[in-house]
Amino acid sequence: MNLNDKEFFSQSVHKYIVYKDIDETLKKYRKRVLSELHLRNLTEDFFKDRVLIDVGTGFQAIVASQMGAKFIYHLDQSKSQVLWMQEYCRLNGIHNIKSIQCDITKNIPIEDNSIDIVLFFGVWHHLITPSDFIRQLIPKLHVKESYVWLRVYRFGSWSRWLVENLRQISKKTDLHVIENLLNIRYPHLSSDQYKGDALDDLFAPVWGAFHPRQFYIECVATFINYKDFEYNFNDNDENFRVDFNLNNENIELFKKFNFPDKGECQTDFKFNKDYEIANEIQNIFNNWDEVIGSDNLEDKLITLYELVRKKPIFNFYTQVYIEDNSCADFTKRLELLLHILNTFKKEQKCI
Repeated sequence: MNLNDKEFFSQSVHKYIVYKDIDETLKKYRKRVLSELHLRNLTEDFFKDRVLIDVGTGFQAIVASQMGAKFIYHLDQSKSQVLWMQEYCRLNGIHNIKSIQCDITKNIPIEDNSIDIVLFFGVWHHLITPSDFIRQLIPKLHVKESYVWLRVYRFGSWSRWLVENLRQISKKTDLHVIENLLNIRYPHLSSDQYKGDALDDLFAPVWGAFHPRQFYIECVATFINYKDFEYNFNDNDENFRVDFNLNNENIELFKKFNFPDKGECQTDFKFNKDYEIANEIQNIFNNWDEVIGSDNLEDKLITLYELVRKKPIFNFYTQVYIEDNSCADFTKRLELLLHILNTFKKEQKCI
């Protein structure tokens, strides 16, 4: 991929899901932040007069500012992202956000003992050594009371299992070719979120799916909206949420914990008898070169990705209509996926 990893998201993902319509993006992020608060039985007043860190696009920082936060440090590795945020704040008279370009795993240029809340949503699984971020973060937290909120890709969810397999295929393709094909196949503006998600899932330089047990610290970690997190292919969120509500009594446990840098591999998992079809599918993915080959690889990749997200499409490549609710039942999902893979296998035999 001929793209600076630090600028991958700003140049290839966020241009579809963030910058096309700033007002709509802010509405979307406000809904997301409110949803995160509601999951924790909190209101937007929770941010009032507190000092926050927001890692990522910075739109959560803008929302937190609107909700009364005292000050927000927006951190991102992308120079272009930070410059955009600085200019946005200048033009809109926002004075309580400081946007900083930095590698958060090496240095966080913020005063020690100053942070009340850390919003770390959708970032952990894109870092090579996220545990180093925690080590850099700890001195910055208020020792009397602070909150660190994580949202991380979940091992065992349908979309993360399928994407991990598809990433083995995307390594053999070119990002720009896939991006052009996505724009041809989905030309409408309403598909931009879908295209951005696809590029994120398939080409993010670092990617992993984690199990909640990797973050369990007794008396410190709180899992939000906790459900069965084993391999279940259910239609729950593809993320899990874990909070660390820290104080003088438990901060040492947090400091000593061995936070995970890598998720758990999903491509060598052996399913039980209830998921025999999944074993058959996994075997095809693991032997892709021999079973399916490299012909029309980009088209096949985009076709398979349609099963990751809910999207009603009549696919011209497989002539299969993917109904909007096809992602609601794991059996239907697996059957449709196997049908498409078998179509590819038959095509390969005819060559």
